[in-house]
Amino acid sequence: MKNIFRQRRAVRLRRVSLKHSINDIILVYRLVSERRVSVSQGIKAEEIYSMSITKISDGGKAREVKYLRDITRNEEVAKQLFKKVSRGCVTPCTAEEIVADLIGCIKER
Repeated sequence: MKNIFRQRRAVRLRRVSLKHSINDIILVYRLVSERRVSVSQGIKAEEIYSMSITKISDGGKAREVKYLRDITRNEEVAKQLFKKVSRGCVTPCTAEEIVADLIGCIKER
């Protein structure tokens, strides 16, 4: 059977924010976009936005990372989410719940 579905992906870093606290904890936020091009009954391209949050502590010895894939496909919503999450000093352990709540608030407007 012939494979009629192919995808090409190109990931692009959109924004980075760094927060350093008094307790020697560093939070790194990254917003990335991934352009997916599907070839199946024509060419279809869409932008998928994802976010990663990294917490670095103990002088770089301890690291916790949360990667939230495909949080939105809207650039403005992605920018708003990134701004709120990075300004709020969200940690990786709470990121999923907070982003879900923020998405609900943004979509209700």
